[in-house]
Amino acid sequence: MFELLSEAAEKGAQEIKKLYKKDIEVRAKTSLADVVTEADENSQKAIVKHLLAGMKRKGFNEAEIGFITEEEAGLKPAKHTFIIDPLDGTSGFVFGTDRFSISIAYMVEGEVKVGFIRHPLKDLIYFAEKGKGVAKIENGQKEILKIKEKPFRESFVSFNSNSNPQKSIEMFQIAIDLTPHILRIREQGTLILSMAAVAENKFQAHIAKGGAIWDVAAAKLVIEEAGGVVLDLGGKELEYETDNLKKKYPLICGNQELVKELLRYL
Repeated sequence: MFELLSEAAEKGAQEIKKLYKKDIEVRAKTSLADVVTEADENSQKAIVKHLLAGMKRKGFNEAEIGFITEEEAGLKPAKHTFIIDPLDGTSGFVFGTDRFSISIAYMVEGEVKVGFIRHPLKDLIYFAEKGKGVAKIENGQKEILKIKEKPFRESFVSFNSNSNPQKSIEMFQIAIDLTPHILRIREQGTLILSMAAVAENKFQAHIAKGGAIWDVAAAKLVIEEAGGVVLDLGGKELEYETDNLKKKYPLICGNQELVKELLRYL
């Protein structure tokens, strides 16, 4: 599965790099802050095409292969379902930053078994397998990730704003409320790369007011296989609704004890 996902993500990355820092059309979806480009769409098509062909080559029946995708909200879950965000952080891509990624989760009969995150511009991958841990692979070097404990007062917390202005206001208020009690809190932009940064201890926790299933599925497994937890802002486990693509998942992730402490302030 690692090889298949690597190849598929590379196909998507090639499409993204073709249009990076180019003059392309940017279209609004739900708001001016929620945008889509040709890069999102081309990446998704390339990833889906490669995954479908690869699974069929491995002997899987096409009727048992499904996809949940961001662009055009493609919903065709099956026994073997790929949950794809072909370009998380489209705004960062549009403005020429490097804060964007590709995310693919592999779900079998409703349970996420594999989480794969790829940076399109760098030789950087995060790969998690259920019950087998998570690795960061950068420039050919592999590092097993484990979340470390840190005192609450010394914790460095990240958060990301939202395409929904009201949700962003609520998130900034949370940041204000937490500021006196922790070391630092910083807005990081993309949800997926921010969660990956927690898994490698660049931050001790990340808070978001809501991501879709394609934003969360792979990164959640990365956090869990690094020894952390991902909970909703009420402290409960996230439960995916694969028949409701409009559902958003507010979340907090990090070391379990730190997350418990942070939830007291939320």
